[in-house]
Amino acid sequence: MNLQKNAQWKLKELVQVGEDIFEGGSGIPLQLLSFAPPNSNDDSKAASVWFLSGFQGPTKNDSHISSLIQRAMEKEVFQPVVDVYMTPVVNPQASAKGAKGTITGGVNLNSLFHSDSSLPLPLEAKCLTRWAKTLQPKLIVTLSNGLSPYIRYLNVPQDIVSRLAELSERAIYVIGTEIEDKLEDGTLIARDNLENSFGAWCVAQGISWIDFRIDSTKKAFEDVKDADWKPAFGPAIKWLLEGFRFNPPVEEPAYELPQVIPALEMPPEFANL
Repeated sequence: MNLQKNAQWKLKELVQVGEDIFEGGSGIPLQLLSFAPPNSNDDSKAASVWFLSGFQGPTKNDSHISSLIQRAMEKEVFQPVVDVYMTPVVNPQASAKGAKGTITGGVNLNSLFHSDSSLPLPLEAKCLTRWAKTLQPKLIVTLSNGLSPYIRYLNVPQDIVSRLAELSERAIYVIGTEIEDKLEDGTLIARDNLENSFGAWCVAQGISWIDFRIDSTKKAFEDVKDADWKPAFGPAIKWLLEGFRFNPPVEEPAYELPQVIPALEMPPEFANL
């Protein structure tokens, strides 16, 4: 993405996950972008949020939503109160033909974050888990594709869940309980197996996880903007960022009784009062 000169997005790290992916080019690198609000301070870093999209590759329509999030923040339509990070294309090699140097060619990367140390992790997964440990965000937001657009979550307080459902006017489910997609002929499509997903890995680290599922039948940018962004996910994400809902409550100091001077220590003339 070519950022505007006055944009506040900055490239924090870039990793080339494969070499000679295409003839005459090396493909799209894995990027970590950061956006610090003008009033951010060291405390804000303890309550940051990280957006990720493109688990299935760089040509899916979830990339339209990540682009809209970036624009909304550049133009101050969103004014986040905490630091925000973004990885626009998590699996840049998924749609590459004859990919070398990666095991994710043609595969949805979101199914490869296993905990079995005897199995190899792709470089993309290693980068994401390393970044998560470095950033320590309070919330991970993934953008995915499906026939039925809705919101899924794990480890999110119920009051936040209810408000997101209200703002987006979309159904919201605990991940694993969502409705199954149906093709036009009525054939059921099995739910995503998210047991080895990046979100599940993050929840195991104590991070909250929300997945905004984009309508995969809407391909064009304008269609995604009108169908999913304006009426649903845009307002929900704006609400999340502008009062960051995952900040821990501020604990009031315990009330202490004023110190009373014992009677025996009082001056004699006040002892009988």
